[in-house]
Amino acid sequence: MRWLMALAVRLYPRAWRVRYEEEFRALLEDVNPSWRAALDVLGAAVVMRLKAISLGRIVWLSGLVGLLGGFGTWVLSPNRFVSQAVIKIEGPGFSHRALSDYLAALARGTVSRRSLYKIILDRDLYAAERRREPLEDIAGQMREHITIKPYGTNSALLQFDSTDQKLSKRSPTI
Repeated sequence: MRWLMALAVRLYPRAWRVRYEEEFRALLEDVNPSWRAALDVLGAAVVMRLKAISLGRIVWLSGLVGLLGGFGTWVLSPNRFVSQAVIKIEGPGFSHRALSDYLAALARGTVSRRSLYKIILDRDLYAAERRREPLEDIAGQMREHITIKPYGTNSALLQFDSTDQKLSKRSPTI
C-alpha cells in the first residue's frame, strides 16, 4: 500500500511537493495505510492536479485521452462482417403471426444439422476448422451466427455475421 501512496505523492503539483512532501513521506513511515486511504490520497492528487491546470489544457488532455481510448478500442475490437439476403415469400400477404410461424419453420430447416453440414461441405466453408474439429461442432458455431427475422409483410431477412470476411461473403445465399 505504501508504494501506491508514494506514487500518489508524485502526482501532486510541484508546489505542493516542495512544501509538504517530506512531512507526508514521514507520515507514511509512521502509519499502515489502507486501500481506502491510498485511493483517497490518489483521488486528492488528481483533483489538485486538475485544479492546477488551465481549461485549455484540460480540453486538450481530454481530447487526447478520447483519441487514445478510441484507437485502443479500434485495435482491440475484432472486425465483424455481416452478409444479408432478403427472402421474398410469394403468395398472399401474411399476418405478422403467420409470417413469424413460417419463418420459425424456415429457420429450423435452414439451421438444422443436416442442412448446415451440406452448406459447409458444398461451399467448402471452415476448411481449416474441419481439419481440427468435428463437423457437428462447426455447424453449432455457424448456427450461432445465423439470424432469420421478419422483414415487412411478406419477406424475411437472413443474416450471417462473422469475423472472417471471406466466410461472410460466401455465405449470404445459405
